[in-house]
Amino acid sequence: MGGVFIGVGLFDSVLSRGGFLGGIGLFGWCEEYFLSYTIAQMGEAGDLLGRYADYLRYERNYSPRTVEGYCGDVEFFFTELYPEKPIDAELCAQVSRRDVRIWVASLMRKGLAATTAKRRLSGLQNFFRFLERRGLVQSNPIAGVARPAAKRRLPTSLREEEVERLFGEVQFPEGWEGVRDRVLLLSLYELGLRRSEASALRWSDYDRATGTVRVHGKGDRDRVLPVLRELGLALEALASAERDTFGRVGNWVFRTASGEALTGAKIYELVRGYLGLVTSSLHRGPHVLRHTFATHLLNGGADIVSIRDLLGHKSLQTTQIYTHTDIEMLKRAYKSAHPHAAEEGAHSKDRNPQGSSIKPNE
Repeated sequence: MGGVFIGVGLFDSVLSRGGFLGGIGLFGWCEEYFLSYTIAQMGEAGDLLGRYADYLRYERNYSPRTVEGYCGDVEFFFTELYPEKPIDAELCAQVSRRDVRIWVASLMRKGLAATTAKRRLSGLQNFFRFLERRGLVQSNPIAGVARPAAKRRLPTSLREEEVERLFGEVQFPEGWEGVRDRVLLLSLYELGLRRSEASALRWSDYDRATGTVRVHGKGDRDRVLPVLRELGLALEALASAERDTFGRVGNWVFRTASGEALTGAKIYELVRGYLGLVTSSLHRGPHVLRHTFATHLLNGGADIVSIRDLLGHKSLQTTQIYTHTDIEMLKRAYKSAHPHAAEEGAHSKDRNPQGSSIKPNE
């Protein structure tokens, strides 16, 4: 597990009060046991699917939740097209490209989101690739099947004034619980955490001496993030409130009164409630604060590679969606301020009325 450390200088210069505002994580043992048990059941339901689950878990080193998702996609396909038939090599060899196309079309007719259909298709392709490499099927029937076109939704983020209201005006509950909730929101915004990462954060991950925190993210990848002064003080206040309330500091940074880690569902519920006090947007989950973190960094001058590392993205392509958000911001600024913006709307219909691209020599 390689750690990624991002220099405090760049981060602090962009994400500080002086500017605009001052991996699945480590599962609890109960969740780990449940998911492992579910995967074991897959082996009992069909040896082929069980072998596939073992391959994902032990050879590809996927998390139990990811394995469950991939195997679930396979089960979904065969249940839809071949109900009550065991998933064995004989049945898999009968699957044709036409079958897959019919299945995809049926998903779209049922109103399934194109992104979900694409994900299920990707999971199925991975399964047949596994079979093909082991000589259990002659070819991969998913190859050549067109993916449903999905409209790419730009990430939703808070405006800077909304973030200021969240941490400057919102009244949090008295006592330890209110301190915890505020630190949770601040961590999501200043560290760009996923909710699973926040749920899995332990006090032992926070290094007061270096002012850093180690985050265990998706794909079993660690990253080390700088803790700004505001968040550092907030974490100290939380630890103090926890000692006063419970007599000691427990394992989890974001815990329940009984000492267990806050679940992802509970974090979602808390964040949605607080964000509803500062924004009218329909999207108010924890990921909005993660998007806000990245968008504000980009607007503040951070480079895209540093943002990728801070977010824990494996691919730069995943991070580049935030550059589209920045372009949209520039377009709005242009239309509202440039003298020729009014003429743009008046003359746009005169240029290239069919909407096709301009070709040479026309």
